[in-house]
This record gives sequence, C-alpha cells and structure tokens, in this order.
Amino acid sequence: CKTIAKVIAQVTGDYTFLAQLKDVPLLPPEPMWTIKQAKKWAIENYRKTYLK
Repeated sequence: CKTIAKVIAQVTGDYTFLAQLKDVPLLPPEPMWTIKQAKKWAIENYRKTYLK
C-alpha cells in the first residue's frame, strides 16, 4: 500500500495518503535469485509448492 501511495503522490502531487502511512515500516528488500537458483527451482517445480 505504501508503494502505491508513493506513486500516487508522485503522479498527482497529493501526499495525503502517503502521509497517513508514515508510521508503516518499509518492506525489507528481497534479494533477487540467481540463474542457478531459478534453474534449480524450475526443475523442482518450486512454484507449485507455494501455490497450494
């Protein structure tokens, strides 16, 4: 929600919604996976493990 509010604020110049979320912590960055990990997960059908 905070990211969406930030985009809205940048596009419209209205920071009302973003200001309401000032106390909401930012999400921690999620490291990108490597090509090696992606290939391994593809072989293991990893996607199906979290779609159940």
